Amino acid sequence: MDSGSDVEPPPKVSKTVDELVKKLEGLIGSHQYARQLLLKDDDRIGKKFFNASSGKHAFVIDFRISKGKTTAAVQYEGERKPIHIDFDHFQKSIDDGTFQFS
Repeated sequence: MDSGSDVEPPPKVSKTVDELVKKLEGLIGSHQYARQLLLKDDDRIGKKFFNASSGKHAFVIDFRISKGKTTAAVQYEGERKPIHIDFDHFQKSIDDGTFQFS
């Protein structure tokens, strides 16, 4: 008897999660004192990448929604504090080859 641990959730569950995230984004965006919502379901979290523009290596700490805006928190090697990049800019930098994951 299979334990079912290898079975992926049906698409309906994934769609429901996506809908909930969108609703939470809307709620956070409309509330001026909103706290951050941490997104943990992205496989790029913890991965290293090379920034071809700066010539530096970094890794993705997390993705979060704060005040209705999604950002990527990244930590560059040799830097003390992480930076938060607008998610659309982060994704565009991947698409155009500026951020290269290893």
